Amino acid sequence: MPNQRKPVQFDHFRPYYLTTDENGISHEHVYNLSALLQHVMSCPFSETKKRILGDTHMFHTCRYDEDLRVWELQILHLREKILPGIADDSGAYELIQLADNQYPAESTTILYDETRCTLYLQRNIYGTSIKALEEFLQLLSPEGTLMLLKPILSGARIGRITTSNLYRKLVLVADSEQLNNEQTTQHLAQIINGSRRYQGRFIRFELGFRHQKHGRLNAREVSDLIHEAYSFPGTHDLRVHVAENEDTPFETINLMDDRASYKLTVEYSRNNPITHERLYRMCLGKYMEEQGLR
Repeated sequence: MPNQRKPVQFDHFRPYYLTTDENGISHEHVYNLSALLQHVMSCPFSETKKRILGDTHMFHTCRYDEDLRVWELQILHLREKILPGIADDSGAYELIQLADNQYPAESTTILYDETRCTLYLQRNIYGTSIKALEEFLQLLSPEGTLMLLKPILSGARIGRITTSNLYRKLVLVADSEQLNNEQTTQHLAQIINGSRRYQGRFIRFELGFRHQKHGRLNAREVSDLIHEAYSFPGTHDLRVHVAENEDTPFETINLMDDRASYKLTVEYSRNNPITHERLYRMCLGKYMEEQGLR
């Protein structure tokens, strides 16, 4: 079988821990994970097993590169589900069976730069989600730690989203599992919470006028919603049809292009599968290139 190609994306996040002052106001502080990872590296990985959102997550790899001051991390998502079977060309079929202490597992590869407090996180829909990773690291942290992962934003397109612009269409796709208590009163939270009774995970929200040429959305409300979705870790798609005024043409802006990420392409086959080791080497190579280290 010839090699196939698969896109792989590493999004950039910064961890924060939250504190509350005497007035009940919440404050964010950059959370350096080095001490936590030193602890993880020194103990059996079985002690990192945590039950989150109905499944189990645990560390499988935690290594430190003293020269580069980066961490190689691999987290497993142990999924409790019925496995499929194996068939061959003759029509033979056999169910896959595991022992009681075995699980189908999905791997998530992460590079952590302790100098910049930045996580380079492989986006894997079946692996450890952002929300699950927040809870996982929080459970491994000192008791009472509240933490948040925020995407690092590198572009300037969001600067074009103002209340003085004209808006004709908005498309938003969001992962409802990423919503936390900090967002319960926001516009985006109201949309997600209004859809939760249907028990879906991903919500596609589209607002516009179809073929009506002169329809205009409420600029103030749409601008607020876009800014919230822009900073929301669970946003998977965010596009808007916008014009600066009546004399300029409408154009579609993809605001997801503003998020810092490594977009890689991996070749694979049955004899050369996509492994954590391969993904980490590729991510590390991109990181070193970006930092001028090679």
